Amino acid sequence: MHHGFDVEVARAYGVEAAIILNCFHFWAQKNAANKKHIHDGLVWTYNSRKALAEIFPYWNENKIRRILEKMEKEGLIVTGNYNPSGYDRTKWYAISAQCICQFSQFHLADLPNRFGKNAQPIPVNNTVNNTVDSGNASAKPGACSSEEWEEYLAYSEGFLKKQQDMWGKLVEVTDVKIKSGARAIDNLIRVKAFPRKTVHETIEWARVHEFWSLQLRSLGSLTKKGKNGETKFANILAARAREIHNAR
Repeated sequence: MHHGFDVEVARAYGVEAAIILNCFHFWAQKNAANKKHIHDGLVWTYNSRKALAEIFPYWNENKIRRILEKMEKEGLIVTGNYNPSGYDRTKWYAISAQCICQFSQFHLADLPNRFGKNAQPIPVNNTVNNTVDSGNASAKPGACSSEEWEEYLAYSEGFLKKQQDMWGKLVEVTDVKIKSGARAIDNLIRVKAFPRKTVHETIEWARVHEFWSLQLRSLGSLTKKGKNGETKFANILAARAREIHNAR
């Protein structure tokens, strides 16, 4: 088997991660084309570390474990368990929505529409959403300027009011939700380093989208992870990227 890697990925995350991502992408392309191993909007592949050590004979199992753990920590991949047998602990791997958005070469054109038979909409995690909306968010983040904080508060409040106009009593405009949304926006822009324009355009796309609009009734849930291990913002970003890619 020929092992190659993308120079752009290697420059950002190292040659080891780039090699594994290249292989994962190859396997994901085959699975997407065959309409299999598609769960929670991502295309998965599975292998034990022993099997991976045979595929990558220049690394031992411990080395592969460290590489994969680092890749997961950096948000390049997500792991899961979709084995039909409960006792089967073989890990499943998927290239993350964050990685797909960062490196366009990992888009899968053959991925079924998320409303199709094989790719169901990502389920709403009500427990997470309720926790976000009822949390204590009374103070602005420490490194956020007062001007930025006021901007994020105004944006969050405006978003809630637009959603309330659309969904009525399903959306409440409360001080807690306004501040929770402002904190999420600050996290995406200042901590996660997403461009302000990208954040605003992605949120606006979701606000009027047939599926995502009702799932995003407040902005506080954007930075919380769903069942597929990705944040809601990353899932929305990936869905928007796929729509743009498929429209070309």
